Amino acid sequence: MAAFTRLQTILRIFAGRNSTYSSPCQQSCILPGVASSRYNSTDANNPTLSVHPQTSLCDEAVDIKASGLSPGQLVTLKTQVYTENGKYRFESKAQYKADAEGEVRVQRDPSLGGSYEGVEPMGPILSLEPIPEIAHKYPRFVKWDVTKPFNYTLQLIEDGEDQTKVIASTSMEKNFLADYVERIPVTMGGAEGVLFLPKQRGSSDPLPFIIDIRGLLTNLVVDRAATLASHGFAVFAYDYFLPVRRKSQEKFVYIDAQSFIDIVDFVKEHPRLDENRIGMTSSCYGGAIMLNAATRLDLPIKCMVGAGFVDLLCVNVGWKNLDGSLLHPFGESGEYINTWTDEHGRSWMSLGSELKDTVIHKALESPDAAFCLEENVNCPLLLFLHEDDQHIPSQAATKHLRDRLKRAGKGHLLDFETLPGTGHFLEVPYQPINLVSSLYDPTVIQTPKLHFTFYGGTDTKQGVKDQVFAWGKIVNFFRKHLDVKEMYRSDWISS
Repeated sequence: MAAFTRLQTILRIFAGRNSTYSSPCQQSCILPGVASSRYNSTDANNPTLSVHPQTSLCDEAVDIKASGLSPGQLVTLKTQVYTENGKYRFESKAQYKADAEGEVRVQRDPSLGGSYEGVEPMGPILSLEPIPEIAHKYPRFVKWDVTKPFNYTLQLIEDGEDQTKVIASTSMEKNFLADYVERIPVTMGGAEGVLFLPKQRGSSDPLPFIIDIRGLLTNLVVDRAATLASHGFAVFAYDYFLPVRRKSQEKFVYIDAQSFIDIVDFVKEHPRLDENRIGMTSSCYGGAIMLNAATRLDLPIKCMVGAGFVDLLCVNVGWKNLDGSLLHPFGESGEYINTWTDEHGRSWMSLGSELKDTVIHKALESPDAAFCLEENVNCPLLLFLHEDDQHIPSQAATKHLRDRLKRAGKGHLLDFETLPGTGHFLEVPYQPINLVSSLYDPTVIQTPKLHFTFYGGTDTKQGVKDQVFAWGKIVNFFRKHLDVKEMYRSDWISS
């Protein structure tokens, strides 16, 4: 069976499924001697470790199984992966007890201890953390280049005095870009970004179109856009901030409303895109940009999704109306951001708890605070309340927007979901959550650069459940309101 599985993998590679996914750090990211899924053993049994499917998309669950063990045998399942640059290793460990047939099924059996406990079907991936030697650097596990997969190594270790005896091993790949989706860097008038387009024409053509608007980061993150496209949408990851930032060294920068008109014009002229089925999704500062675009412009938007944002123009980023007038950001970032230097000489920033609770209240008292025009929301809106957001006051802001929409008579358009264990980031499913992450703040022009922190929620076990729930809501929300006629994913047909 193992030989047949390897043959299937080889055939898939020659068929082109995996050819775009080879990683430049693949050799260094998989431990020596663990390419095979079977190890020789001096015991009567011959343990094996398998993952099905061995190559999958990042939002696709996998089945991890160990066989050939002695009944009741205790083993440790160790999972390892390197960050994209190959510098930092993340790992998890969980102890399992083989059943009467000498098997361990991660989807079925409880972990007895280690990085997680209980039945966690995707626990080996979701509980990954930086190894202790590099934990103080707070690396974030994030996919920047979606054309390459993450390569995971899984090892089965025999319990006993010697915790280094590997009795079986295998590997798996998690991809963010489906082989039937094309990645196309594009410029749509004044809007730059990346278009993810299903390659083959089908019954959904012309395709529904989604504008993906992320937060303020040092690079454009497209993992969500690429993964959404695997469900049959054309998705444009809009790089709305950094091109403007590169052109201006002023303290404040302004997002040009004309860029959204340019995006819609691009859709109208593209033979495979449907101007009557346009949606938007957003997170962090992208939520403020999305809502201002939707309520201040005449755009043919059919539905919107917002997660973990403050509906307020702030952090030195404002809005330029079509007539050239400006909506200035609320105050300067120094008024509501804490900074400090750690023992390693790194400069950090965050909204301290004593500041978070007052930002929205201060903004409400300011005549210049630029919230969206909630009375102009005219399409279904899915909002996620991140109850464990330690980074920005998104809880108060989301509730504030919900109340304004209801007062404006728009409550019937609102789908409001609470995520009790979610911090600031709402990732695509099956990604490990780290409370503290090191990312540069691109809005600050200074040296040394400031690092963000407190991204993840404090209840990571609940947070990973939130990931799966929220992603299902988002995909099905767009499938419903953008009328997806063709299913690209067999694992989602019944969802």
